[in-house]
Amino acid sequence: MITWMQRHKKYLVVTIWISVIAFVGAGTVGWGSVDLNSSRNKYVAVVGNLGITHKEFNDKYNELYIIQSQLSNEELTNEQALALGLDKQALIDLMREKLLLNYAQDLGFYASDDEVLKTIASDKMFQKSETDTSFDKEKYLSYLKALRLSESEFAKQIKEKLEISKMLKLLNIPANQKEIEILNSSINMEDEINLKIIDLSAKANKIEINLDELKKYWEEHKSDYKSELNYEYSIYSIEPKLDNIQEDELKAYWENNKFNYKDEDNKIKEFKDALENVKIDFALSLLEKDAKLDYVKLKKGEINFQKTSVESPYSQIALLNKELKENELSKPFIMDKKYYIVKLNKINEPKELDFEAAKTMAEEDYKDYKFKEMLEKVAQEEIKKDKINGKNIGFISKVSKNNTDLTDIEFFTFVSELFLKEDKKSYVILSDKVVVYEILSQKLTNNVDKKEEVAFASELKNINFNLMFDDLLKELQKRYQIKNYYKGSEF
Repeated sequence: MITWMQRHKKYLVVTIWISVIAFVGAGTVGWGSVDLNSSRNKYVAVVGNLGITHKEFNDKYNELYIIQSQLSNEELTNEQALALGLDKQALIDLMREKLLLNYAQDLGFYASDDEVLKTIASDKMFQKSETDTSFDKEKYLSYLKALRLSESEFAKQIKEKLEISKMLKLLNIPANQKEIEILNSSINMEDEINLKIIDLSAKANKIEINLDELKKYWEEHKSDYKSELNYEYSIYSIEPKLDNIQEDELKAYWENNKFNYKDEDNKIKEFKDALENVKIDFALSLLEKDAKLDYVKLKKGEINFQKTSVESPYSQIALLNKELKENELSKPFIMDKKYYIVKLNKINEPKELDFEAAKTMAEEDYKDYKFKEMLEKVAQEEIKKDKINGKNIGFISKVSKNNTDLTDIEFFTFVSELFLKEDKKSYVILSDKVVVYEILSQKLTNNVDKKEEVAFASELKNINFNLMFDDLLKELQKRYQIKNYYKGSEF
């Protein structure tokens, strides 16, 4: 089980949500529930002494589903959400939380009922207004109704988050003065530099190409020149009908789904402000049954697809249907305010291009290769000299401002490479020029003001926390047994 969690580490979200969940779900979300075969087992998984209930799993999946929908600005189907791995992420998030909660409880961290009530009552989400910060019971109950949570379930969630929060305070170790000094040294070490900028941009377009050399270069690099991967689809789409929709129907739909319509400040939009989106979403909800019927008809060959299209791997259609195999039909999905059903006809894998097809691209790469060779040769000849006939630009550090004839981006690149090299005399190749330099002397400045020192301390504290948190999770995976009963597609 630990191996499985490590293999799926990309789904681990290390941010611990101590405050009340910021994203809220609609009262009736159209994606349905994940099939858990709940009659077979009481829990989706058990971590140490704590079980993950089917409701917890569905709530977490619902939460991630809504976040993903908000990020993509359109409602996902259940199939799309599962293809994105939201069920796996939901389960791993919960496993991580249960690992931390097991440890917090073993260490004796406890949140009282009074602490839970104070946390809920002080949450800005439940205040009457920005000016009136008193607790609004009606807002609170509406929120719980939207999440389909009882007051006791919500209080339990807050209690667990508080207990985890208390335990994690053990990891908030402030940086000591020695660590701050080391960080200060790495940033404020200054080198006195004599540099020479050799600009060869005028020669870049004068490189002559020998056909035999070009063919040889292509032979050595032909695996770099391939046709693009693409997918051939048959496409069927259905547009929603926006006429003859009654306002009372739209208001009822908005009332049940209002938490999906928020402004830039994460506040729920008024009906009139959300009307256009509500109208489209409501019309799509009415179209869902027709889309499913058409899916069956397409599968049986009773109706035909409307068109074919060749799509890149980064097109929206391809990204939403990346699990499709050749000759498979997608389930109906929403894209561009329509329902779509697609069939993957063929996957055109990348193939090596012959010389004529790759010639233009190979010429460009060959010119770059020869130009870089020229820059390297000039730089090597320059550093062989006893003294670089350049300009002393004084002392510079990693955060110095540009005081050369380089552009700011070129100067930043030069400085970044300078402080990675150990040679006293060396060079840095830029796009069309080379900077040859010599370090004349070094010094360590100590001109950090109090504000910078506080910033250093804060950054080091965050680094220490993240390192210890990562180590803690690894140790807890060894300490507590994890039993997984969920039979998802990759579990």
